[in-house]
Amino acid sequence: MEKDSYFLAKTKIFTDMSVTAGAGAGKTTSLKDRYVHIITESGGKAADITAVTFTRKAAAEMRSKVTKEALHRLNAGLKAGDAAQVRFYKEMKDDLQTADISTFHSLCAKILKEHPHEAGTDPDFRLLDENLAKQLLDEAILESIQSDLAGEEPCAATLVQSYGFAGAVKVTKNMFDNPYLTETVFGEFKPGECAPADEVRRAYLDTVDSLHKLYFLVRGRYAAAKAKLGSIDFNDLEMLTKGVLKRNSAILRHYQKRIKFLLVDEFQDTNPIQKEIIYLLAPRALPAQSDSSGGARRPYLFIVGDPKQSIYSFRNADVKIFNEVKRDIGEENSLYLLKNFRSHKKIVDFVNIFFDSYMAAPVSEFDTPYEPLIHARQANAQDDAQPRVKCIFFDESTVLKDLMDDPFELDENAKPLSKKLKPKAEDYRKFEAKIIAEEIYNIVNGGRKIVYEDKSTLRAARYGDFMVLFKAATNVEFYTKELKMRGIPYSISSGTPFFNRQYVRDMLNLLKAARNPHDDIALCGILRSPFVLISDAALFIISLAAGNSLYEKLMNTQKDASLMSELS
Repeated sequence: MEKDSYFLAKTKIFTDMSVTAGAGAGKTTSLKDRYVHIITESGGKAADITAVTFTRKAAAEMRSKVTKEALHRLNAGLKAGDAAQVRFYKEMKDDLQTADISTFHSLCAKILKEHPHEAGTDPDFRLLDENLAKQLLDEAILESIQSDLAGEEPCAATLVQSYGFAGAVKVTKNMFDNPYLTETVFGEFKPGECAPADEVRRAYLDTVDSLHKLYFLVRGRYAAAKAKLGSIDFNDLEMLTKGVLKRNSAILRHYQKRIKFLLVDEFQDTNPIQKEIIYLLAPRALPAQSDSSGGARRPYLFIVGDPKQSIYSFRNADVKIFNEVKRDIGEENSLYLLKNFRSHKKIVDFVNIFFDSYMAAPVSEFDTPYEPLIHARQANAQDDAQPRVKCIFFDESTVLKDLMDDPFELDENAKPLSKKLKPKAEDYRKFEAKIIAEEIYNIVNGGRKIVYEDKSTLRAARYGDFMVLFKAATNVEFYTKELKMRGIPYSISSGTPFFNRQYVRDMLNLLKAARNPHDDIALCGILRSPFVLISDAALFIISLAAGNSLYEKLMNTQKDASLMSELS
Protein backbone atom coordinates (compact mmCIF):
# COMPACT_ATOMS: atom_id res chain seq x y z
CA MET A 1 0.00 0.00 0.00
CA GLU A 2 1.31 3.46 -0.86
CA LYS A 3 2.46 5.32 2.23
CA ASP A 4 0.37 8.43 2.92
CA SER A 5 1.65 11.99 3.27
CA TYR A 6 1.44 11.99 7.07
CA PHE A 7 3.74 8.97 7.28
CA LEU A 8 6.22 10.42 4.78
CA ALA A 9 6.28 13.83 6.49
CA LYS A 10 7.36 12.05 9.66
CA THR A 11 9.74 9.41 8.36
CA LYS A 12 11.35 10.70 5.13
CA ILE A 13 13.93 12.77 6.99
CA PHE A 14 17.13 12.53 4.90
CA THR A 15 15.87 14.95 2.27
CA ASP A 16 14.54 18.50 2.01
CA MET A 17 10.76 18.60 2.21
CA SER A 18 7.87 21.04 2.02
CA VAL A 19 4.51 20.27 3.58
CA THR A 20 1.33 22.19 2.73
CA ALA A 21 -1.34 21.56 5.34
CA GLY A 22 -4.88 22.91 5.43
CA ALA A 23 -6.73 24.18 8.47
CA GLY A 24 -6.93 21.58 11.22
CA ALA A 25 -4.79 19.16 9.21
CA GLY A 26 -1.94 18.93 11.70
CA LYS A 27 0.81 21.30 10.52
CA THR A 28 2.59 21.54 13.85
CA THR A 29 1.90 17.89 14.67
CA SER A 30 3.70 16.81 11.50
CA LEU A 31 6.73 18.87 12.53
CA LYS A 32 6.64 17.46 16.07
CA ASP A 33 6.39 13.88 14.77
CA ARG A 34 9.34 14.44 12.43
CA TYR A 35 11.38 15.91 15.30
CA VAL A 36 10.72 12.86 17.48
CA HIS A 37 11.41 10.44 14.60
CA ILE A 38 14.81 12.04 13.91
CA ILE A 39 15.86 11.25 17.48
CA THR A 40 14.07 7.97 18.16
CA GLU A 41 14.39 6.18 14.84
CA SER A 42 17.29 7.76 12.97
CA GLY A 43 20.07 8.18 15.50
CA GLY A 44 19.84 11.95 15.70
CA LYS A 45 20.22 14.12 18.80
CA ALA A 46 18.28 17.15 19.94
CA ALA A 47 21.48 19.17 19.45
CA ASP A 48 21.36 18.32 15.71
CA ILE A 49 17.93 19.91 15.25
CA THR A 50 16.90 23.55 15.06
CA ALA A 51 13.12 23.97 15.06
CA VAL A 52 11.74 27.43 14.37
CA THR A 53 8.23 28.79 14.70
CA PHE A 54 6.75 32.29 14.85
CA THR A 55 5.44 32.84 18.39
CA ARG A 56 6.86 32.09 21.82
CA LYS A 57 3.63 30.30 22.71
CA ALA A 58 3.92 27.99 19.68
CA ALA A 59 7.58 27.28 20.48
CA ALA A 60 6.71 26.44 24.10
CA GLU A 61 3.87 24.16 22.95
CA MET A 62 6.18 22.37 20.52
CA ARG A 63 8.80 21.78 23.22
CA SER A 64 6.06 20.57 25.58
CA LYS A 65 4.65 18.12 23.00
CA VAL A 66 8.06 16.64 22.19
CA THR A 67 8.90 16.35 25.90
CA LYS A 68 5.55 14.66 26.61
CA GLU A 69 6.28 12.09 23.90
CA ALA A 70 9.68 11.38 25.45
CA LEU A 71 8.08 10.99 28.90
CA HIS A 72 5.38 8.70 27.48
CA ARG A 73 8.02 6.40 25.97
CA LEU A 74 10.14 6.63 29.12
CA ASN A 75 7.19 5.46 31.25
CA ALA A 76 6.50 2.67 28.76
CA GLY A 77 10.10 1.54 29.18
CA LEU A 78 9.78 1.61 32.97
CA LYS A 79 6.62 -0.52 32.84
CA ALA A 80 8.28 -3.00 30.48
CA GLY A 81 11.46 -3.10 32.57
CA ASP A 82 13.51 -2.13 29.49
CA ALA A 83 16.62 -0.46 30.95
CA ALA A 84 18.00 0.56 27.54
CA GLN A 85 14.74 2.25 26.56
CA VAL A 86 14.56 4.04 29.92
CA ARG A 87 18.14 5.27 29.57
CA PHE A 88 17.57 6.46 25.96
CA TYR A 89 14.41 8.44 26.66
CA LYS A 90 15.71 9.90 29.92
CA GLU A 91 18.68 11.26 27.97
CA MET A 92 16.34 12.57 25.26
CA LYS A 93 14.16 14.31 27.87
CA ASP A 94 17.22 15.93 29.48
CA ASP A 95 18.58 17.07 26.09
CA LEU A 96 15.27 18.75 25.26
CA GLN A 97 15.79 21.25 28.10
CA THR A 98 18.45 23.02 26.01
CA ALA A 99 17.22 22.09 22.52
CA ASP A 100 16.94 24.78 19.83
CA ILE A 101 13.14 25.06 19.69
CA SER A 102 12.40 28.76 19.44
CA THR A 103 10.95 31.64 17.48
CA PHE A 104 12.79 32.96 14.45
CA HIS A 105 13.74 36.08 16.41
CA SER A 106 15.09 34.01 19.30
CA LEU A 107 17.29 32.10 16.83
CA CYS A 108 18.59 35.41 15.46
CA ALA A 109 19.22 36.73 18.98
CA LYS A 110 21.18 33.58 19.85
CA ILE A 111 23.41 33.96 16.78
CA LEU A 112 24.06 37.64 17.55
CA LYS A 113 24.85 36.97 21.22
CA GLU A 114 27.27 34.21 20.23
CA HIS A 115 29.06 36.62 17.84
CA PRO A 116 28.55 40.16 19.19
CA HIS A 117 31.90 41.49 17.91
CA GLU A 118 31.21 40.42 14.33
CA ALA A 119 27.64 41.74 14.57
CA GLY A 120 28.72 45.06 16.08
CA THR A 121 26.24 44.69 18.94
CA ASP A 122 26.42 44.87 22.71
CA PRO A 123 26.64 41.22 23.90
CA ASP A 124 24.04 42.12 26.54
CA PHE A 125 21.67 43.87 24.15
CA ARG A 126 17.98 43.70 24.90
CA LEU A 127 15.12 43.56 22.45
CA LEU A 128 13.07 46.72 22.39
CA ASP A 129 9.45 46.49 23.40
CA GLU A 130 7.42 47.19 20.25
CA ASN A 131 5.57 50.13 21.84
CA LEU A 132 8.83 51.71 23.00
CA ALA A 133 10.39 51.10 19.58
CA LYS A 134 7.43 52.88 17.96
CA GLN A 135 7.79 55.80 20.37
CA LEU A 136 11.55 56.15 19.70
CA LEU A 137 10.97 56.00 15.95
CA ASP A 138 8.17 58.59 16.14
CA GLU A 139 10.47 60.90 18.12
CA ALA A 140 13.32 60.37 15.65
CA ILE A 141 11.05 61.22 12.71
CA LEU A 142 9.60 64.34 14.30
CA GLU A 143 12.98 65.60 15.54
CA SER A 144 14.65 64.88 12.19
CA ILE A 145 12.01 66.76 10.20
CA GLN A 146 12.02 69.73 12.58
CA SER A 147 15.82 70.01 12.76
CA ASP A 148 16.12 69.55 9.00
CA LEU A 149 13.57 72.28 8.30
CA ALA A 150 15.68 74.66 10.39
CA GLY A 151 18.74 73.96 8.19
CA GLU A 152 19.89 75.81 5.11
CA GLU A 153 18.93 73.14 2.55
CA PRO A 154 16.08 71.20 4.15
CA CYS A 155 15.18 67.99 2.33
CA ALA A 156 12.02 67.76 4.42
CA ALA A 157 10.68 71.02 2.96
CA THR A 158 9.87 69.29 -0.35
CA LEU A 159 7.90 66.61 1.49
CA VAL A 160 6.05 69.06 3.74
CA GLN A 161 5.10 71.16 0.72
CA SER A 162 3.87 68.05 -1.13
CA TYR A 163 2.14 66.18 1.70
CA GLY A 164 1.72 68.64 4.57
CA PHE A 165 3.54 68.22 7.88
CA ALA A 166 1.43 65.24 9.07
CA GLY A 167 1.69 63.66 5.61
CA ALA A 168 5.49 64.00 5.63
CA VAL A 169 5.58 62.25 9.01
CA LYS A 170 3.31 59.49 7.71
CA VAL A 171 5.25 58.83 4.51
CA THR A 172 8.49 58.67 6.53
CA LYS A 173 6.91 56.14 8.89
CA ASN A 174 5.85 54.07 5.89
CA MET A 175 9.48 53.76 4.82
CA PHE A 176 10.34 52.22 8.18
CA ASP A 177 7.50 49.69 7.98
CA ASN A 178 9.72 47.71 5.62
CA PRO A 179 13.31 48.98 5.95
CA TYR A 180 14.60 46.03 3.96
CA LEU A 181 12.56 47.03 0.91
CA THR A 182 13.29 50.73 1.44
CA GLU A 183 17.06 50.22 1.57
CA THR A 184 16.95 47.87 -1.42
CA VAL A 185 15.21 50.56 -3.47
CA PHE A 186 17.49 53.34 -2.24
CA GLY A 187 20.53 51.16 -2.84
CA GLU A 188 19.73 51.30 -6.56
CA PHE A 189 18.72 54.97 -6.55
CA LYS A 190 21.41 57.38 -7.83
CA PRO A 191 19.81 60.85 -7.85
CA GLY A 192 22.85 62.54 -9.39
CA GLU A 193 22.80 60.19 -12.37
CA CYS A 194 19.18 60.86 -13.31
CA ALA A 195 18.72 63.36 -16.11
CA PRO A 196 15.24 64.93 -15.81
CA ALA A 197 13.33 64.80 -19.06
CA ASP A 198 10.76 67.38 -17.99
CA GLU A 199 9.52 69.40 -15.05
CA VAL A 200 7.23 66.63 -13.77
CA ARG A 201 10.09 64.13 -13.75
CA ARG A 202 12.31 66.67 -12.01
CA ALA A 203 9.70 67.17 -9.28
CA TYR A 204 9.38 63.40 -8.90
CA LEU A 205 13.15 62.99 -8.57
CA ASP A 206 13.32 65.83 -6.04
CA THR A 207 10.70 64.09 -3.92
CA VAL A 208 12.49 60.72 -4.08
CA ASP A 209 15.82 62.42 -3.34
CA SER A 210 14.25 64.10 -0.28
CA LEU A 211 12.82 60.77 0.91
CA HIS A 212 16.25 59.20 0.42
CA LYS A 213 18.03 61.85 2.51
CA LEU A 214 15.35 62.02 5.21
CA TYR A 215 15.25 58.24 5.60
CA PHE A 216 18.94 58.08 6.44
CA LEU A 217 18.69 61.12 8.73
CA VAL A 218 15.93 59.39 10.72
CA ARG A 219 17.72 56.04 10.66
CA GLY A 220 20.82 57.59 12.22
CA ARG A 221 18.85 59.35 14.94
CA TYR A 222 16.78 56.23 15.67
CA ALA A 223 19.95 54.08 15.80
CA ALA A 224 21.50 56.51 18.30
CA ALA A 225 18.39 56.34 20.51
CA LYS A 226 18.50 52.52 20.48
CA ALA A 227 22.24 52.44 21.17
CA LYS A 228 21.74 54.72 24.18
CA LEU A 229 19.43 52.05 25.64
CA GLY A 230 21.67 49.15 24.56
CA SER A 231 18.73 47.81 22.53
CA ILE A 232 17.81 46.68 19.04
CA ASP A 233 14.41 46.19 17.41
CA PHE A 234 12.93 43.25 15.48
CA ASN A 235 14.15 44.52 12.12
CA ASP A 236 17.68 44.88 13.52
CA LEU A 237 17.61 41.28 14.73
CA GLU A 238 17.06 39.96 11.23
CA MET A 239 19.24 42.44 9.34
CA LEU A 240 22.21 42.01 11.71
CA THR A 241 21.91 38.20 11.66
CA LYS A 242 21.86 38.16 7.88
CA GLY A 243 24.89 40.44 7.84
CA VAL A 244 26.90 38.28 10.27
CA LEU A 245 26.23 35.10 8.28
CA LYS A 246 26.84 36.76 4.93
CA ARG A 247 30.11 38.49 5.84
CA ASN A 248 31.73 35.73 7.92
CA SER A 249 32.18 32.43 6.08
CA ALA A 250 33.70 30.70 9.13
CA ILE A 251 30.67 31.56 11.29
CA LEU A 252 28.32 30.47 8.51
CA ARG A 253 30.12 27.11 8.09
CA HIS A 254 29.95 26.62 11.87
CA TYR A 255 26.12 26.79 11.82
CA GLN A 256 25.79 24.80 8.61
CA LYS A 257 27.80 22.03 10.22
CA ARG A 258 26.19 22.24 13.68
CA ILE A 259 22.60 22.22 12.44
CA LYS A 260 21.82 18.94 10.70
CA PHE A 261 18.04 19.41 10.49
CA LEU A 262 16.35 22.80 10.10
CA LEU A 263 12.57 22.61 10.68
CA VAL A 264 10.46 25.73 10.07
CA ASP A 265 6.81 25.94 11.13
CA GLU A 266 4.18 28.42 9.80
CA PHE A 267 6.37 29.07 6.76
CA GLN A 268 3.59 31.02 5.01
CA ASP A 269 4.44 33.97 7.29
CA THR A 270 8.13 34.14 6.33
CA ASN A 271 9.52 37.48 5.12
CA PRO A 272 12.30 38.07 2.55
CA ILE A 273 15.09 38.54 5.12
CA GLN A 274 14.11 35.37 6.98
CA LYS A 275 14.23 33.50 3.67
CA GLU A 276 17.73 34.85 3.08
CA ILE A 277 18.85 33.65 6.52
CA ILE A 278 17.35 30.20 5.89
CA TYR A 279 19.08 30.00 2.51
CA LEU A 280 22.38 31.09 4.07
CA LEU A 281 22.08 28.25 6.58
CA ALA A 282 20.75 25.77 4.01
CA PRO A 283 22.01 27.02 0.60
CA ARG A 284 20.67 25.20 -2.42
CA ALA A 285 24.18 25.06 -3.92
CA LEU A 286 25.46 22.76 -1.16
CA PRO A 287 24.40 19.13 -0.68
CA ALA A 288 22.49 18.31 2.51
CA GLN A 289 24.16 16.54 5.41
CA SER A 290 24.38 12.77 5.63
CA ASP A 291 25.98 10.36 8.05
CA SER A 292 28.70 9.16 5.70
CA SER A 293 29.62 12.26 3.67
CA GLY A 294 32.23 14.87 4.42
CA GLY A 295 33.16 18.28 3.06
CA ALA A 296 30.89 21.30 2.88
CA ARG A 297 27.37 20.34 3.92
CA ARG A 298 24.18 22.04 5.01
CA PRO A 299 21.10 21.16 7.09
CA TYR A 300 18.19 19.19 5.68
CA LEU A 301 15.40 21.76 5.31
CA PHE A 302 11.81 20.97 6.29
CA ILE A 303 9.12 23.65 5.92
CA VAL A 304 5.45 23.37 6.78
CA GLY A 305 2.67 25.89 6.33
CA ASP A 306 -0.57 26.86 4.64
CA PRO A 307 -0.47 29.76 2.13
CA LYS A 308 -4.21 30.29 2.67
CA GLN A 309 -3.49 31.23 6.30
CA SER A 310 -0.76 33.75 5.54
CA ILE A 311 -0.94 36.96 7.59
CA TYR A 312 0.21 38.88 4.55
CA SER A 313 2.52 41.86 5.27
CA PHE A 314 2.66 41.17 9.04
CA ARG A 315 6.29 42.04 9.80
CA ASN A 316 6.71 42.04 6.01
CA ALA A 317 5.57 38.43 5.58
CA ASP A 318 5.18 37.49 1.92
CA VAL A 319 3.16 34.45 0.87
CA LYS A 320 5.13 34.25 -2.40
CA ILE A 321 8.15 33.01 -0.44
CA PHE A 322 6.41 29.78 0.56
CA ASN A 323 5.74 28.96 -3.09
CA GLU A 324 9.27 29.94 -4.14
CA VAL A 325 10.94 27.67 -1.58
CA LYS A 326 8.50 24.87 -2.37
CA ARG A 327 9.50 25.12 -6.04
CA ASP A 328 13.19 25.05 -5.07
CA ILE A 329 12.66 21.91 -2.99
CA GLY A 330 10.81 20.27 -5.86
CA GLU A 331 7.38 18.77 -6.35
CA GLU A 332 8.76 15.25 -5.72
CA ASN A 333 9.45 16.28 -2.12
CA SER A 334 6.29 18.35 -1.63
CA LEU A 335 3.53 16.81 0.46
CA TYR A 336 -0.06 17.90 1.05
CA LEU A 337 -1.91 17.21 4.31
CA LEU A 338 -5.60 17.68 3.60
CA LYS A 339 -7.35 15.74 6.35
CA ASN A 340 -9.20 18.01 8.74
CA PHE A 341 -9.32 16.54 12.25
CA ARG A 342 -10.84 19.59 13.89
CA SER A 343 -14.19 20.42 12.31
CA HIS A 344 -17.57 18.79 11.92
CA LYS A 345 -18.27 17.29 8.49
CA LYS A 346 -20.96 19.84 7.66
CA ILE A 347 -18.53 22.68 8.30
CA VAL A 348 -15.87 21.04 6.13
CA ASP A 349 -18.43 20.49 3.35
CA PHE A 350 -19.54 24.12 3.49
CA VAL A 351 -15.95 25.42 3.46
CA ASN A 352 -15.09 23.23 0.48
CA ILE A 353 -18.13 24.31 -1.54
CA PHE A 354 -17.66 28.01 -0.77
CA PHE A 355 -13.89 28.36 -1.18
CA ASP A 356 -13.52 25.93 -4.06
CA SER A 357 -15.34 28.47 -6.24
CA TYR A 358 -14.13 31.59 -4.44
CA MET A 359 -10.43 30.63 -4.74
CA ALA A 360 -10.75 28.58 -7.91
CA ALA A 361 -8.51 30.61 -10.21
CA PRO A 362 -5.51 32.48 -8.76
CA VAL A 363 -5.13 35.77 -10.62
CA SER A 364 -1.77 36.89 -9.21
CA GLU A 365 1.37 35.53 -7.58
CA PHE A 366 -0.07 36.46 -4.20
CA ASP A 367 -3.04 34.11 -4.65
CA THR A 368 -3.05 30.42 -3.86
CA PRO A 369 -5.39 27.72 -5.22
CA TYR A 370 -7.83 26.07 -2.85
CA GLU A 371 -7.14 22.45 -1.91
CA PRO A 372 -10.39 20.81 -0.67
CA LEU A 373 -10.23 19.50 2.90
CA ILE A 374 -11.01 15.88 3.73
CA HIS A 375 -13.16 15.36 6.79
CA ALA A 376 -11.36 13.08 9.26
CA ARG A 377 -12.84 13.92 12.65
CA GLN A 378 -14.66 11.08 14.41
CA ALA A 379 -18.34 11.94 14.59
CA ASN A 380 -21.15 10.88 16.89
CA ALA A 381 -24.35 9.39 15.55
CA GLN A 382 -26.29 12.48 16.66
CA ASP A 383 -24.05 14.89 14.72
CA ASP A 384 -25.85 14.61 11.41
CA ALA A 385 -29.05 15.89 13.02
CA GLN A 386 -27.38 19.13 14.13
CA PRO A 387 -27.13 22.08 11.70
CA ARG A 388 -23.59 23.49 11.72
CA VAL A 389 -23.60 26.37 9.24
CA LYS A 390 -26.32 28.96 8.81
CA CYS A 391 -26.00 31.79 6.32
CA ILE A 392 -28.21 34.86 6.57
CA PHE A 393 -28.42 37.09 3.50
CA PHE A 394 -29.97 40.54 3.27
CA ASP A 395 -29.99 43.32 0.71
CA GLU A 396 -30.74 47.02 0.47
CA SER A 397 -34.50 46.53 0.41
CA THR A 398 -34.41 44.48 3.62
CA VAL A 399 -32.37 47.12 5.44
CA LEU A 400 -34.58 49.89 4.05
CA LYS A 401 -37.71 48.12 5.31
CA ASP A 402 -36.12 47.84 8.75
CA LEU A 403 -35.39 51.58 8.70
CA MET A 404 -38.98 52.37 7.72
CA ASP A 405 -40.33 50.11 10.48
CA ASP A 406 -38.09 51.80 13.05
CA PRO A 407 -38.31 55.60 12.59
CA PHE A 408 -35.86 56.13 15.46
CA GLU A 409 -33.14 54.79 13.15
CA LEU A 410 -33.79 57.61 10.67
CA ASP A 411 -31.50 60.57 11.33
CA GLU A 412 -32.39 64.22 10.90
CA ASN A 413 -30.92 64.26 7.39
CA ALA A 414 -33.11 61.42 6.12
CA LYS A 415 -35.46 62.15 3.25
CA PRO A 416 -39.23 62.10 3.81
CA LEU A 417 -40.67 58.60 4.07
CA SER A 418 -42.57 59.11 0.83
CA LYS A 419 -39.30 59.38 -1.11
CA LYS A 420 -36.67 56.74 -1.78
CA LEU A 421 -34.16 56.28 1.05
CA LYS A 422 -30.71 54.83 0.47
CA PRO A 423 -29.25 53.06 3.52
CA LYS A 424 -25.81 54.17 4.65
CA ALA A 425 -22.96 51.76 5.42
CA GLU A 426 -23.65 51.96 9.15
CA ASP A 427 -27.32 51.02 8.57
CA TYR A 428 -26.16 47.66 7.20
CA ARG A 429 -23.94 47.16 10.26
CA LYS A 430 -26.80 48.01 12.62
CA PHE A 431 -29.15 45.63 10.84
CA GLU A 432 -26.53 42.86 10.92
CA ALA A 433 -26.01 43.49 14.66
CA LYS A 434 -29.75 43.14 15.25
CA ILE A 435 -29.91 39.83 13.36
CA ILE A 436 -26.93 38.36 15.23
CA ALA A 437 -28.26 39.40 18.64
CA GLU A 438 -31.70 37.94 17.85
CA GLU A 439 -30.14 34.69 16.62
CA ILE A 440 -28.10 34.25 19.81
CA TYR A 441 -31.09 35.10 22.01
CA ASN A 442 -33.41 32.66 20.18
CA ILE A 443 -30.92 29.77 20.24
CA VAL A 444 -30.26 30.11 23.98
CA ASN A 445 -33.88 30.58 24.92
CA GLY A 446 -35.11 27.91 22.53
CA GLY A 447 -33.74 25.24 24.86
CA ARG A 448 -32.62 22.81 22.14
CA LYS A 449 -29.75 20.55 23.15
CA ILE A 450 -27.12 21.30 20.54
CA VAL A 451 -23.83 21.62 22.46
CA TYR A 452 -21.72 18.66 23.54
CA GLU A 453 -20.91 18.69 27.26
CA ASP A 454 -18.58 15.81 26.49
CA LYS A 455 -18.27 13.34 23.60
CA SER A 456 -21.68 11.83 24.18
CA THR A 457 -23.80 14.26 26.25
CA LEU A 458 -25.69 17.13 24.65
CA ARG A 459 -26.90 20.22 26.51
CA ALA A 460 -28.70 23.47 25.67
CA ALA A 461 -26.62 26.41 24.44
CA ARG A 462 -25.43 29.08 26.86
CA TYR A 463 -24.39 32.64 26.08
CA GLY A 464 -20.79 31.71 26.85
CA ASP A 465 -20.81 29.28 23.90
CA PHE A 466 -20.99 32.11 21.34
CA MET A 467 -18.24 34.14 19.76
CA VAL A 468 -18.72 37.03 17.33
CA LEU A 469 -15.72 37.77 15.11
CA PHE A 470 -15.07 41.10 13.40
CA LYS A 471 -12.65 42.13 10.64
CA ALA A 472 -12.17 45.36 12.62
CA ALA A 473 -13.55 46.77 15.86
CA THR A 474 -14.71 49.98 14.18
CA ASN A 475 -18.47 49.41 14.63
CA VAL A 476 -18.44 47.10 17.64
CA GLU A 477 -20.70 49.48 19.58
CA PHE A 478 -23.62 48.64 17.24
CA TYR A 479 -23.35 44.99 18.25
CA THR A 480 -22.91 45.60 21.98
CA LYS A 481 -25.95 47.88 21.94
CA GLU A 482 -28.14 45.11 20.47
CA LEU A 483 -26.79 42.55 22.94
CA LYS A 484 -27.53 44.88 25.86
CA MET A 485 -31.08 45.46 24.65
CA ARG A 486 -31.74 41.70 24.92
CA GLY A 487 -29.95 41.25 28.25
CA ILE A 488 -27.19 39.17 26.67
CA PRO A 489 -23.95 39.32 28.70
CA TYR A 490 -20.75 39.86 26.71
CA SER A 491 -17.10 40.76 27.01
CA ILE A 492 -14.81 42.36 24.42
CA SER A 493 -11.55 40.45 24.24
CA SER A 494 -9.69 42.90 22.01
CA GLY A 495 -9.95 46.29 20.43
CA THR A 496 -8.24 49.61 20.90
CA PRO A 497 -6.58 49.67 24.37
CA PHE A 498 -7.84 52.48 26.61
CA PHE A 499 -4.60 54.48 26.57
CA ASN A 500 -4.37 54.21 22.76
CA ARG A 501 -7.75 55.82 22.19
CA GLN A 502 -7.34 59.16 20.51
CA TYR A 503 -9.24 61.25 23.06
CA VAL A 504 -7.19 59.70 25.90
CA ARG A 505 -3.93 60.36 24.02
CA ASP A 506 -5.03 63.97 23.45
CA MET A 507 -5.65 64.42 27.18
CA LEU A 508 -2.31 62.82 28.07
CA ASN A 509 -0.55 65.12 25.60
CA LEU A 510 -2.26 68.12 27.21
CA LEU A 511 -0.99 67.05 30.66
CA LYS A 512 2.51 66.37 29.33
CA ALA A 513 2.68 69.73 27.58
CA ALA A 514 1.44 71.51 30.72
CA ARG A 515 4.17 69.79 32.75
CA ASN A 516 6.89 70.42 30.13
CA PRO A 517 6.09 72.88 27.32
CA HIS A 518 9.31 71.83 25.56
CA ASP A 519 8.02 68.28 25.00
CA ASP A 520 7.73 68.68 21.21
CA ILE A 521 5.74 65.50 20.59
CA ALA A 522 3.13 66.33 23.25
CA LEU A 523 2.83 69.95 22.11
CA CYS A 524 2.55 68.95 18.44
CA GLY A 525 -0.18 66.46 19.40
CA ILE A 526 -2.09 69.18 21.24
CA LEU A 527 -1.82 71.64 18.35
CA ARG A 528 -3.24 69.05 15.91
CA SER A 529 -5.91 67.78 18.36
CA PRO A 530 -9.51 69.06 18.73
CA PHE A 531 -8.23 71.29 21.56
CA VAL A 532 -6.56 73.62 18.98
CA LEU A 533 -7.23 72.14 15.50
CA ILE A 534 -4.21 73.78 13.87
CA SER A 535 -3.64 72.83 10.21
CA ASP A 536 -0.60 71.07 8.77
CA ALA A 537 0.21 74.21 6.77
CA ALA A 538 0.14 76.35 9.93
CA LEU A 539 2.32 73.86 11.79
CA PHE A 540 4.81 74.01 8.93
CA ILE A 541 4.91 77.82 9.11
CA ILE A 542 5.49 77.68 12.88
CA SER A 543 8.37 75.23 12.35
CA LEU A 544 10.15 77.89 10.25
CA ALA A 545 10.41 80.29 13.20
CA ALA A 546 13.57 80.60 15.30
CA GLY A 547 13.95 78.39 18.34
CA ASN A 548 15.29 75.03 19.51
CA SER A 549 11.94 73.56 20.51
CA LEU A 550 8.44 73.71 19.06
CA TYR A 551 7.34 75.82 22.08
CA GLU A 552 10.06 78.42 21.38
CA LYS A 553 9.12 78.44 17.69
CA LEU A 554 5.47 78.97 18.64
CA MET A 555 6.36 81.90 20.90
CA ASN A 556 8.65 83.45 18.30
CA THR A 557 6.04 83.07 15.56
CA GLN A 558 3.85 85.58 17.42
CA LYS A 559 6.72 88.11 17.30
CA ASP A 560 7.34 87.61 13.56
CA ALA A 561 4.94 89.75 11.55
CA SER A 562 5.65 87.98 8.26
CA LEU A 563 4.92 84.54 9.75
CA MET A 564 1.79 85.83 11.48
CA SER A 565 0.55 87.22 8.17
CA GLU A 566 1.01 83.81 6.55
CA LEU A 567 -0.90 82.16 9.40
CA SER A 568 -3.78 84.58 9.05
